[in-house]
Amino acid sequence: MFGEMVRVGAVDGRVYTSREVFAAEIERVFARCWNYVGHLSEIPQPGDYRRVTVAGRPLILIRHEDGTPRVLLNRCAHRGAAVVGRDCGRARRLRCPYHGWTYATDGALKQLPLPGGYKGDDAPRCGDPAWSLESYPVETYRDFAFVRLEEPEKAPPLAEFLGPAGEALDLMADRSPTGRLSVAGGRLAIVLRCNWKVYLENLHDGLHPPHVHESSISAARAAAAGGQPPEEIRWVAANGQPLATFGELEVRCHPHGHSDMSGFRKEADGRDAGYREALEEAWGAKRADRALTRNLHNACFYPGASAHPQYMQMRRLTPLAPNRTLVESWTLKAEGAPESHFLRNVRYANTIHSPSSLVKPDDAEAYRRVQQGLEGSPGPVSQHRRDENPGPDTSTALSEEYVRSQYLAWQSYMED
Repeated sequence: MFGEMVRVGAVDGRVYTSREVFAAEIERVFARCWNYVGHLSEIPQPGDYRRVTVAGRPLILIRHEDGTPRVLLNRCAHRGAAVVGRDCGRARRLRCPYHGWTYATDGALKQLPLPGGYKGDDAPRCGDPAWSLESYPVETYRDFAFVRLEEPEKAPPLAEFLGPAGEALDLMADRSPTGRLSVAGGRLAIVLRCNWKVYLENLHDGLHPPHVHESSISAARAAAAGGQPPEEIRWVAANGQPLATFGELEVRCHPHGHSDMSGFRKEADGRDAGYREALEEAWGAKRADRALTRNLHNACFYPGASAHPQYMQMRRLTPLAPNRTLVESWTLKAEGAPESHFLRNVRYANTIHSPSSLVKPDDAEAYRRVQQGLEGSPGPVSQHRRDENPGPDTSTALSEEYVRSQYLAWQSYMED
């Protein structure tokens, strides 16, 4: 049924507006895929936790006493109350605020009031797995933690699921001579008034910047006219490059709907001789040079995350409704890298990804208008026909091949 909504070069508009489709996506796409839930630096010590929502389920990402990350359902096995109420914190035990049922950091039931009041073989008992907080498989890749809520047949492990797309995370970790990163610089968040797929379909779109960002491009050009502009002005002005330049940006499509784009907003991060020397000592000259010069922009980990290695950004996408999507963004700091790199990356996040920047509101308004039009007349929508038959290694930011790749993955999940 759902797979028939996707045709060559077009999709049925209901994939963006239907509540039935949205509910199926949550269970068939998001619950079955590996979803990014956080970086291990966010839970450095045993008992450290963060709340996160994946596929509509309230979860707790927590560091167990043995040092391993765990993902637990934030729902007491007694009456279903949320056990954890704060967004983050540290707890030796997880105690439900309703009746005091208490759990270990691996979800095992450790204490319940008046246990003698429960009778029968299936009565609640401490240590009985049947009365633990529900837990889910969690795997890490270079300290980036992912969870999968359902176990479909032949489900690949995380490294296989990421495949070539994992290069983006490698590049970020390799920017540290020790391979250690930490989430720093705060969190940016915006609720977009559009379907989650509208956001993903824009990640590598090189045709929209001159049109959607016309006002900020004009402002940046005017500010730059007086002399040598600061980095912030150059970042905004980069959206005004000729379309031919966007056509030179390589976009790679990977299995499972993942993709990445290279070549946009290049930075010269290898000028610090001591930093380069430390990276070469840690990773070898070739790998260090790749970490410093390989420029991946908006790598997509379908369906719910993206990364920008050049500026050390990690983003998570959470569908809230058919027409509402939460996008959160964090900046990561590389241990052993120059402080100036981190400060620049925070400025980049504030300039480009902040909801109050000159750039992000342009995108948000474009997404809102797409959603508005789709809801007004949800018929067939042609939106990914450009460059339908690209040759090998010819997909660019002016092609919609990556959108077609996303819908191939969408079909495979929705029809399974």
